Amino acid sequence: MSVRKVPAFPLVFSGLLVTCSVTLASAAERKVDEAALKQQTAAFVQAVMAGDAKKVAGFWTADGEYASGDGVSIRGTSDLELAYQKHFMQLGSPDVSHEIDSVRFLSRDTAVVDGTFESKYAKQQEANRAGFSGLYVREDGQWRIAVLREWTRNVTLRDLG
Repeated sequence: MSVRKVPAFPLVFSGLLVTCSVTLASAAERKVDEAALKQQTAAFVQAVMAGDAKKVAGFWTADGEYASGDGVSIRGTSDLELAYQKHFMQLGSPDVSHEIDSVRFLSRDTAVVDGTFESKYAKQQEANRAGFSGLYVREDGQWRIAVLREWTRNVTLRDLG
């Protein structure tokens, strides 16, 4: 019985090729996912501007959670829909703009989107600025909001620069 020695270099090198091609494929997939998350955030903002509570609630996971800096916490799509409905009835639909500062992937199907919302209602003199951090989860191929946290943001580093 003869044992044939195989040079280690080709094996290591082929492993590097596999690793590199997987990394390149993952980077390309992440660019697609990042674009989808940005589009989903923009669509969410459009639904808020339309004052459509049912559509807004549809962006969330079934047990999604909203939390504001002043202690308000709302969980579940039915409670979120009701809260948005009451909000729109009291204040109307706001004009909203948003800016995304970063998108970070925590796993293949979870990501954090951080940024700023600026909203203004018809009866307001000045717009409200809020920082936000949204935890998105991919369910059945669709990115949904699992947790959205907002806090008042009057001054940002960009304002100081």
